[in-house]
Amino acid sequence: MYNAIVDDIDSFKTYTSSDELRVLAVSAPHWSNLVQDGKHSVFNSSVPFSLQNAVRYAATQASKSSDDPWGKSNWASLEGRRDSVVLYNDLLSNRLAFIQKLESIKPNLLLIGAMTLCYPGAIALATIAKEILGDKIHIVLGGKHANESLYLNKSEELVECSSSPIFHMKNKLIPEVFDLVIGGDAEHLIYNIGLLVSCALKSNIPCARATDRIEKLAASDGNWIAAKTSDGNISYTVGSTAPINPMKSESTISLFGAGKGFSVFTSPLTCHAYSYMGKGCPLNCYFCSEKQSINGIIKPQFGTLEILQQQFYDANKLRLSQSHKIISIFVEDSIFLGGNASLMNQFKNLLSRYEFKIEFGIQLTIDLLMKPAILNALQELTDVGLSYVAVGV
Repeated sequence: MYNAIVDDIDSFKTYTSSDELRVLAVSAPHWSNLVQDGKHSVFNSSVPFSLQNAVRYAATQASKSSDDPWGKSNWASLEGRRDSVVLYNDLLSNRLAFIQKLESIKPNLLLIGAMTLCYPGAIALATIAKEILGDKIHIVLGGKHANESLYLNKSEELVECSSSPIFHMKNKLIPEVFDLVIGGDAEHLIYNIGLLVSCALKSNIPCARATDRIEKLAASDGNWIAAKTSDGNISYTVGSTAPINPMKSESTISLFGAGKGFSVFTSPLTCHAYSYMGKGCPLNCYFCSEKQSINGIIKPQFGTLEILQQQFYDANKLRLSQSHKIISIFVEDSIFLGGNASLMNQFKNLLSRYEFKIEFGIQLTIDLLMKPAILNALQELTDVGLSYVAVGV
């Protein structure tokens, strides 16, 4: 029956069908329960900013095009995207909310992002979704845990890491609730997974089987691995390794707007920005999961400063559209602009060209704060809105 699916993924970007792609993306809960005396006992973000960034390319295509499955999906509108890209902090108090999302959206594609701390929560959400929707839904797991537990050896063979969801499903340590596990730069991959789900709908094939022919995904840009299990067997494919150009996508600010604010700022709304220099730290400290040997080398590419500058412009545009509410920005680089003082000074000069000034925060390691060039650059940045520096060791 799968032969009904066309061979070339590009040939079914345009189609007519009453069955529409419906997508739900969830940042899995960290805790089983973190409520004490009616209040959350730890500081957490209430905005799924990392997940928004991971689905940015698919969301951009949904917002721009009306002639492919994403353009016909529930992500075509700002309201639809904001309603279906969500973050849950604890399973107990958010379980019912998740079930209500499943019932209201009826997704046929569920994207779950999880750090290692969130992995049990991801399993729980996927199990609930399968119980309710069965093979009518295709569930994809990605995020930090998958990134760090899914990799190839020197012979380009998949390593069955004992912490990997693939290893767990193969050995029946957890049920086969994830139809696909992906690690790496998967923005374009997510878009193409959606196309395969749409093709399955068109061909009356269970959505859970949409990526049975996993090799169809191999042409997706980015350095990524996608793997799946079936009755104890593992199949996988890897990306073309062509670098993903962040300039091909809209900013998360324009795609999703702003959620709630960070308490470190005076504004009620906080946007999240990225320089897209890399996913980690330019240093390689042996104890750290952010080190470049795991996350890749940090380097400016694709107009890093201009991309970041555009996001400040988008935030101001959003501010003006919301009756002049005050808006702040937190730059989500693990290390702001790779800890490069020259880039920081250049960025200050770019922001100086704007008539507006937006309060913003960044992240740095404490060793960088000991460098005079960095301290001087930070002092200069305060003139254009820098007010907060989160420090890690």
